[in-house]
Amino acid sequence: MLLKMNTIYAILPLAFATAVTALTKHPLVMIVSFDAFRPDYINPKTTPHLAMFKKSGVSVPYMKSVFPTKTFVNHFSIATGLYAETHGILDNYMFDSKFKYMHCSEEQFHYNNRVVPLWLENEFNGDERYSGVMMWPGSEFSYLGKKPTYIGQYNKSLKWTERVDKMMTWIKNDKRPSNLIFAYFEEPDFLGHYYGIHTGEMKEQIVRVDAAVKYLTDSIKKEGLESILNLIILSDHGMESVKYKDLIYLENYLDTTKFTNISSGTNVFIHPNPNTYDEVYKNLTALAKKLGNFNVYTRKNMLERWHVSKNERWNELIYLLAAPGYAFKDKWILEYFDGRNLSTAEIGVHGYDNLEPSMFATFMARGPAFKSNYSIEPFENINIFPLVSYILNIKQTGDHVRTNGSLNNVENLLAKNHGTSMLFYNNILLVAVTALVHIVRVKHC
Repeated sequence: MLLKMNTIYAILPLAFATAVTALTKHPLVMIVSFDAFRPDYINPKTTPHLAMFKKSGVSVPYMKSVFPTKTFVNHFSIATGLYAETHGILDNYMFDSKFKYMHCSEEQFHYNNRVVPLWLENEFNGDERYSGVMMWPGSEFSYLGKKPTYIGQYNKSLKWTERVDKMMTWIKNDKRPSNLIFAYFEEPDFLGHYYGIHTGEMKEQIVRVDAAVKYLTDSIKKEGLESILNLIILSDHGMESVKYKDLIYLENYLDTTKFTNISSGTNVFIHPNPNTYDEVYKNLTALAKKLGNFNVYTRKNMLERWHVSKNERWNELIYLLAAPGYAFKDKWILEYFDGRNLSTAEIGVHGYDNLEPSMFATFMARGPAFKSNYSIEPFENINIFPLVSYILNIKQTGDHVRTNGSLNNVENLLAKNHGTSMLFYNNILLVAVTALVHIVRVKHC
């Protein structure tokens, strides 16, 4: 009977060994983004799992987005550690090199071919490092001729639980286990655009995000990854509500035949017709002064702290930025208001100055690399790149564009033993237990 028990004891650690050896030998990081999730959405009563996650790990009162506070811009800044002027994504919707409409194209994400997202920098460092990317903006494109090992193409209809389950298989793959995962979830941004931030529909989406975090953390625990996985939960920007009466109709004041424009709610790119630049700029600045609800910029007078002006994509363009609480009329805006009571309805927008509190983003993290129950001062999202690079022990290779972020801005988030992988301890434990079992079995044979 004792021999049988010893055999059982021997099987258990060997089964555990199989689970461990199927994982990456590198530190493990998962970055999960919930689009437009404001930090003030977190409340112990309505979002208990997010509140508990925030309290148990590391966090900031808010994370500062880069300007403009748009989805493509900030997700690419998080992925590359670069300001918009360097990576070239100036908005979700913008002009291409021929001043035609551009959205989610190869050209849009390749202003500089030496810009490499972290999911590929991880793989370029080699030594059996594999990345997985679930629907993150820009992940469908190759960079320097390479894509990540695992890609989940954008599919809004795919259930959130199914996305999480798929990500778990990437980590547990016995041949190419992922050590870095980026994951994007489109809410509460998608619904927030239709209803604004004060409605019952929006509250339901916030609760849904909390449920998603619970499912994610439960899955991590179920798979035995809790002690080795570093989970970062964040957002790209915030959101603000706008009423119909506060829309700006440029065509009511200007001759719009003298320029073409691309509007995305709070921001407008203006491309004047040939020989009309000065005239259009003069008329726009006069109108901005008259109405007082938007500002006019060119590449020469953009605010330096925005870090956007040093980009050739601004050439020949004039840029309009709405004041908080206002937005420019465009086809998407009108769709959001369609069929609703225009005297009371609100819609959600973002894209304002990144110092506006309503544009602040969320950041929190938990795992062996991070301290517990700890908070630091707000930082810019470009610092996530050097933070994760340090945890994963990877370097920017070749002539890749170097990050604008710095580990110095976020190193206080790290635990003192952050450089030691939990897999090291697991392997030591495995060797010790296996040796002990062998001794016991020999003794009783």
